[in-house]
Amino acid sequence: MRFKSEKASRQLVEKGIVATMRNYKLRPRTVVKAKTTLGEVYAVVEDVYPNYDEIVGELFYFSGFETPEEWIREALRLHNGRKPKYIILLRLLK
Repeated sequence: MRFKSEKASRQLVEKGIVATMRNYKLRPRTVVKAKTTLGEVYAVVEDVYPNYDEIVGELFYFSGFETPEEWIREALRLHNGRKPKYIILLRLLK
């Protein structure tokens, strides 16, 4: 899993948890290699959610962004203007 956003990368590496918008689902408890702007780390999928506005509002605190709107703008930029279908909550493995 690649993280091209500095804010999301810092959230995962420094805070140990990140919510990330993706176009694919992963099963909870799946271990993934995350290639962040700060290096490679391993994380486990805590949960997967449909990308609804209400859920964005609840999970943006784990995104690394200041507001839900900022998080959505960055996701649209990274996904060629399309809103990703899922939000994946990852926890850093130490």
